[in-house]
Amino acid sequence: MRGYARLGAPMVAIKGVDYNLLGDHFHPILAVLAPLYWIADDPRMLLIAQAGLLAVSIPVVHRFTRRRMSGGPALVVATTYALAWPIAAMVNFDVHEVAFAVPLLALAIDALDRGQDRALLVWAGALLLVREDMGAVVAMLGVLRMLHRPRRVGVALMLVGVSAFVVITTVVIPALSARGQFVYWTFDALGADPLSTVRAALLDPLRLLEVSTTPSVKVVTVALLLFPLALLPLASPYTLLAVPLLAERLLNSRPELWTPQYHYNAPIWVILVLAAIDGGGRLGLWGRPVIRPLLIGWMVAAQLGALAVGLSPFARMIDGSAWASTPRAVAAAHALTLVPPGVCVAADDRLAVHLTRTNRVTLPDIPAPIADMILLDLTQPTTGYPWSRPSDVLRRSLAEGYRTVWTDEGIYVLTRARITPRAQCAP
Repeated sequence: MRGYARLGAPMVAIKGVDYNLLGDHFHPILAVLAPLYWIADDPRMLLIAQAGLLAVSIPVVHRFTRRRMSGGPALVVATTYALAWPIAAMVNFDVHEVAFAVPLLALAIDALDRGQDRALLVWAGALLLVREDMGAVVAMLGVLRMLHRPRRVGVALMLVGVSAFVVITTVVIPALSARGQFVYWTFDALGADPLSTVRAALLDPLRLLEVSTTPSVKVVTVALLLFPLALLPLASPYTLLAVPLLAERLLNSRPELWTPQYHYNAPIWVILVLAAIDGGGRLGLWGRPVIRPLLIGWMVAAQLGALAVGLSPFARMIDGSAWASTPRAVAAAHALTLVPPGVCVAADDRLAVHLTRTNRVTLPDIPAPIADMILLDLTQPTTGYPWSRPSDVLRRSLAEGYRTVWTDEGIYVLTRARITPRAQCAP
């Protein structure tokens, strides 16, 4: 973000020397947040922006719902959507570009629902700037638009979506990537590249089903998204928009994509909520005075249940942990004060963000100038991508001559024998 704020490229030293983040994922829409760093050069500005983006989707969901039911129930549905566990999970986690997808998907579906092609094209175009996988979603928007005449708008959306995905993943990202390739095609169980993956999916559907449901946490995640909505999304064609996003996760070889934690569920959630409202309307359920309150009550109860069992991070606000510090947090804050500006640092990714304003910071094991100081958190399983174990980094660093200058609560600060601020270590 600092790169954009300085009217330059999004160069991220944390991931490597001269690492352009557009070669990691294609998310140029992030540049619109750069003015926030003109106000305050602080990553907390991004947390505020992410919350704002999610909030923008709420009145869109309400407007969509209001077309199908009266004001009171529509307000309850919109409020339940806003306080649901997938939205809370995104607020609770780090800032991520898919936060932009949440309001844009709501706006695109709403425009499609109202038959406003111009608005649909605008929001679909914006989605292509969120991330490369949104090309598949835009293509699916085109498929849905093709169900109604005139079909040329749908055909255009489908072709543009597919073309954008192919061009971005095979040309744009490899051209900007430090590795010269798109590194997130990780569908090892089906194929090493898009062509072999598609071939495997078409020729062996039983294998496709097995991969998408094994291990069982994948089924649990889908159930946690569908059952709170009483399976109503299954009655709406809008649910097709969630298929590319779910397939990307369930067929992937990366376990962190399978679980209900993190931010990945929020874009799927907004699709499924709107699909549930549409599905209930298609089934004629919202006009029934007995069934409607039962269904809305089920939605509310499901989110209260998620809160009660701790699935929703909003539980942290109730038990007080959201407002409380911990000995580890105090130790981490003190460790950061031991790092002078202008020295090269290798740090755990939970600590690194606090130093990027004053230092050149990389993750351990990332090729970079020799680190003057190393900050590790041994309470965590890894230091961040590429998933080094903190204990391994600590052992290796001590063997290389680094010495521990401070440690507490699993936080370690290591330094070379002599450090001097250098120009190449400036942020």
